[in-house]
Amino acid sequence: MNTFHFILKYNFFIAFIAAAMALETSIVCNLTFIHWQAIGCIFFTTLCTYNAYYIKNTMYKWSFLITILSGILALLFFYYSYIFFRLQILIIVILCSGLYFLPAKENRALLWIRLLLLTLIWYWTTTELIMQVHTPSDFNLYRLYRLCLLFFSCTHFVIKDSDDRSIIAFAKKTNQVVLVLLILISVMFYSYSIVSMLKMMAVSCIAIYLNCFFNVHEKKPNDYYLFFMDGILLLLPLINLFYFVYFH
Repeated sequence: MNTFHFILKYNFFIAFIAAAMALETSIVCNLTFIHWQAIGCIFFTTLCTYNAYYIKNTMYKWSFLITILSGILALLFFYYSYIFFRLQILIIVILCSGLYFLPAKENRALLWIRLLLLTLIWYWTTTELIMQVHTPSDFNLYRLYRLCLLFFSCTHFVIKDSDDRSIIAFAKKTNQVVLVLLILISVMFYSYSIVSMLKMMAVSCIAIYLNCFFNVHEKKPNDYYLFFMDGILLLLPLINLFYFVYFH
């Protein structure tokens, strides 16, 4: 197993994305200082949770060890960062994460409920958990854009894990609607900031390209499929971080 495959398989990449999105929230909300302890906690909690999901899978022999170590580090970071979290949101995230572990592959309705839960868990963890009460005027649009982008990315877990062709077909059609919403929301940022609109539009266009590319060329999701479909969540944080460092 090469390093790239290991990072993807054992969810280090997805944990880094969660931390980057939390950092982006700090930047977009104009927080007075960045809560690095809280971001570290989000990284290790995501790493622990995702690996815990695969502990019983014999194909993931390192999941148990990574779950234990990342869980210990998550608790350590939480001890130093809990004052930065909105505790009511944290309780909701914990409860929803527990519900997500319910078996769902045999039940189509429950599978879609889990998809919504996964989207909301990601949204609450990376957006609402460390957000201050007072936010910029365009933040409601930003919330909506992130929710749609998260749903787009999370839907590809359904495509990857499902063997039901009707579910896969419906997931792909749903993503087409979500991509149209991303474009529309991007345009709506024009009334607040042309720069924000261009950033959102760029990410939306790349998401559309990747969706079309993999629908045409990929018969079975592989590492590269997951890398790009998860990585679309990382693109906007990187753009905003670059803009914050060089133009703020």
